[in-house]
Amino acid sequence: MFGRESIQAYGRIVDSAGSLCYSLMDTGGACGCARHAAWRCMPIMKKRMFIAALTVLVAVAILSGGKPVRAQDYDPDLDLPQKTKFEKSMTKLGRGFSNILFGWAEIPVTFDKKVKEGKPLAYLFGVAPVLGTAKAVIRTGTGVFETVTFSSSPAKVNYEPLIEPEYIF
Repeated sequence: MFGRESIQAYGRIVDSAGSLCYSLMDTGGACGCARHAAWRCMPIMKKRMFIAALTVLVAVAILSGGKPVRAQDYDPDLDLPQKTKFEKSMTKLGRGFSNILFGWAEIPVTFDKKVKEGKPLAYLFGVAPVLGTAKAVIRTGTGVFETVTFSSSPAKVNYEPLIEPEYIF
């Protein structure tokens, strides 16, 4: 039953290595040999019970009708914690310092933007520096205002940036 090398003797199967293995028609007992798989040496009744139990388990899993699954709703206004007044005021102070320190950078940034837009050379050396200087003065002035008023802002509106983008870089 297990192959050509097996010889049936006294109700047991003896393989060519001399190991004893109970046949499936025997009264039972687990196979002690390392040569045969546990499933192959399992008695027929145990196999049938295992298959029946597995079939019942699969049928119950399929027919039980699982709970409908749904993705989690995410609303950042509700799920994320709101910033406190202290955090808002520190953001305003940092934005003010940044605008004071880097307000001058509006001049080369404006020049670069106008070059990328394809403006003529006369525009780049006549209008762009004046426009950049005006933006630098506005950004630096906004930085001074935000630095001075960061702690005394009772309204929620005062914590919003005054110019866009709120940081130059």
